[in-house]
Amino acid sequence: MNLYERLQCALNYIENKLDDNIQISEVAKQAYMSRTGLYRLFNAFTGYDVKEYIRRRRFECACIDIKNDIPMAEIALKYGFTSQEAFIKSFKTVVGTTPGSYGKFNLKYTFDKINLVETNFEAQDEGLKSKYPEISVLKNLPRMRVACYWTFSESPEDDGDGVIKEWIKKKNLLDSDKGVRIFGFDYPAYFARKRGYEFWITIPGNFQLNENDVCKEKIFLGGMYALITIKFKKGDSGDFIGKLFGAMAKFAKWCRESDYGFAFHQYLEEMVPEDAESDTQRVNCYFPICKNPESKKPLVTDLPELTIAVFQENNQDFIGSERAWDLYYKWSELSGDYQKHRVFQVQTQLNKMYNAPTEIWVANPPECADLSSLEIRKFTGGKYLKFTTLFKLGMSELEENCYNIYMDGDYDRADGQLIIEYQGITDDLNDRMKFWLYYPLK
Repeated sequence: MNLYERLQCALNYIENKLDDNIQISEVAKQAYMSRTGLYRLFNAFTGYDVKEYIRRRRFECACIDIKNDIPMAEIALKYGFTSQEAFIKSFKTVVGTTPGSYGKFNLKYTFDKINLVETNFEAQDEGLKSKYPEISVLKNLPRMRVACYWTFSESPEDDGDGVIKEWIKKKNLLDSDKGVRIFGFDYPAYFARKRGYEFWITIPGNFQLNENDVCKEKIFLGGMYALITIKFKKGDSGDFIGKLFGAMAKFAKWCRESDYGFAFHQYLEEMVPEDAESDTQRVNCYFPICKNPESKKPLVTDLPELTIAVFQENNQDFIGSERAWDLYYKWSELSGDYQKHRVFQVQTQLNKMYNAPTEIWVANPPECADLSSLEIRKFTGGKYLKFTTLFKLGMSELEENCYNIYMDGDYDRADGQLIIEYQGITDDLNDRMKFWLYYPLK
């Protein structure tokens, strides 16, 4: 179950126990999370403190009982009040009038049950849903004001986690009334040992970041998502990566069969808080999608003639690709020109994503950079079939899908190389995960 569904289990439990004793620890158990996690996320997803939500729902039910002429003392006892006086005082605070006046003047108070699943998810084709039951279509992840922290290393999630936790604690952002959510994503997500990871913490409107804070403010505009929850062994990064790649593969196949396609707002991961005794962990994976996607339609384009600096490793495996990227990273850090050039990954065999020699090309490298150890070539350019897509969706699955379209379509194919162009590292949230696949044409 994803976070929405787990919290809906808690909401359903509350609904069935409104006229009974409700223990918050039991509500948390229904959502498979700790009390702390429940307080924070219940507020984040519903906009109400869990106790306040229970109180308001009870008062709507009490209003119905008042209209049905049930005695006040009986209503007070039914909804957990120690006395009739306590019930009347609390009723007036929430409803705005006394129970007597409410019944006498035929007033109206409503506070409907919240249904997170019906409100937030689109109904899917039944056949597709039965084939991919783990995929739900989130209508819209709303606009969010976030504090972001970025780190770059061989294990950026672990390195950044401690910094983020200390900052959140210092700012008291885990208080239940703040209702924060915590997201993250790889950035950049190249084939290299070192990579970046960016953390997002949603922040309330009245929260102010200081100039010296480790986190900086950004605005995320929101968007539609395919939501997949993956479950893995707690603390086992290998299990997580394997499950994540499996989710990417399912998502790529689902996109090919559905009316949705890849979009270019940010891919996100959201850690799901678990009960402390659980030996498993879950992560909500938000894959950006859109309806009637242009991303499913390749277009014919021309690549210009370019001067290229070549980084290569002859190993015909994934490690060779990693090492080529490592060479590029070291050079770009020394050259100080990390964000200013077009970067390509080139596969010498069109139908092999990993088991083929890999080269990294830098187009028109700056004259100030050290090029003595690199091969400099002229790329003659030419006509190509261009696919626009996202890296984080599982590269091998996407490349296979695009290759099949290229081979099956009515295209004048040519011998050549598969060229993958990565969007430069940028602060533009709409661009940072975008890349292009180029297949050669005559």
